[in-house]
Amino acid sequence: MPAKPIPDGFTAVTPYLMVDDADAEIAFLVHALGAVETGRMPMPGGKIAHATVTVGGAPIMLSSAGAWGAALPAMVFVYVPDADAAFARAVAFEGVTVQMPVADQFWGDRGGSVVSKNGVTYWIATHTEDVTPEQIAQRMAGAPPADL
Repeated sequence: MPAKPIPDGFTAVTPYLMVDDADAEIAFLVHALGAVETGRMPMPGGKIAHATVTVGGAPIMLSSAGAWGAALPAMVFVYVPDADAAFARAVAFEGVTVQMPVADQFWGDRGGSVVSKNGVTYWIATHTEDVTPEQIAQRMAGAPPADL
């Protein structure tokens, strides 16, 4: 059975926070908003490559700055049925720059990122494969470092 374009537990638009101290951000979200941590992918050296929490059932994804790039003022993760088509439309829009071209990602998505004229990063993705946490860890170990 093919993977759903938007994985279970996510919505078409999901906030993604790339912050200096992801551990502190998760602690804040848990303490202040009653968030529930639903996943964490640590990197060697203590940074968080990726984590997911839910607030009232709504997901928020986050990572440590330096894991994939610098801290960002804002990042929006958008699941769409066809990442390649949506990415092409985004790149054609005036003032948009490509941050990372669309490619198959080790965590089971196909996606890439663009930056709007206002400096907001949009990660545009289609979920293409259901991957276990163990498979993600194995693939991450063999993935080239992000060039953001």
